[in-house]
Amino acid sequence: MAKKDSNKTIIKNGNNLYQNINNITLKSIWRKIADIIIPIIIFVIVVCYGFYALNKYYQNQMFVSQLKIAYSTIDEGFRNVIIAQDSQNITNTPLWINCNIKILHENMEKCEEELKETFMVKEIIKDSDGINGIITDKNKCQNSVGKYNKWWHINSNSQCSGWNNLTFILKNGMKIDILIIGENDSYIVGQLTVDINGNNEPNRWGRDAFMFNIMRDGGIMPYGGQRDCKRLAEYLNTDIDSILIQRHWQYTDICSHTTTSDGTACAARIIENNWKMDY
Repeated sequence: MAKKDSNKTIIKNGNNLYQNINNITLKSIWRKIADIIIPIIIFVIVVCYGFYALNKYYQNQMFVSQLKIAYSTIDEGFRNVIIAQDSQNITNTPLWINCNIKILHENMEKCEEELKETFMVKEIIKDSDGINGIITDKNKCQNSVGKYNKWWHINSNSQCSGWNNLTFILKNGMKIDILIIGENDSYIVGQLTVDINGNNEPNRWGRDAFMFNIMRDGGIMPYGGQRDCKRLAEYLNTDIDSILIQRHWQYTDICSHTTTSDGTACAARIIENNWKMDY
């Protein structure tokens, strides 16, 4: 009887040993598979992220290059207007007189002629969505962005903003929305928004849409920059530090990859950081 029990014990132990060997073998196989697959997954993730980062870098470089062209084109155009009129004040030129937003409808034909003499204009845009300022309705933004003068806020897919002033497309595809306000009691005589690639995506402030202030001498200054703040401080006869805190991109966080603001001051950040889109 004891012999039979010992045989059963041997068989049972043999079965357990066999199962343990199988378990060890399976674990070893899965461990080997994991040792192969996990590094591959990590490698793929790193490569994908690398391609994403590289693509974003070159896309940002492209945006900066286009912004340089836009800045040069607009600044040169305004300064040529002043030179042609032998004036130190752009508000005395036919361009500013005929394109003044207050009487624009009355002088639209003359304004168009002046614009075409100043810039290589392909088309004047006369339709709009009728909305000015900030839009917080995502559906309205989707209906306006890329079609009218509205651009997504830099870090938002639900809010957009823009204005309907005097809009025209250049032959190089850039879209400009300009507000010409004529002679006035202010330190600027106008503002403009330039979309460096027209209606093409991303149609986003700080990426392909940028805002500038226009000065009496015909120069343009990026909104929220050092020079813009300095001119405003001189106009208000106040300390520049207080203006910087209220307006400058570096203090107000208007332009960054985390801001909840619109991103309208990003041209200032790019130019003041030696033409780098470092956000």
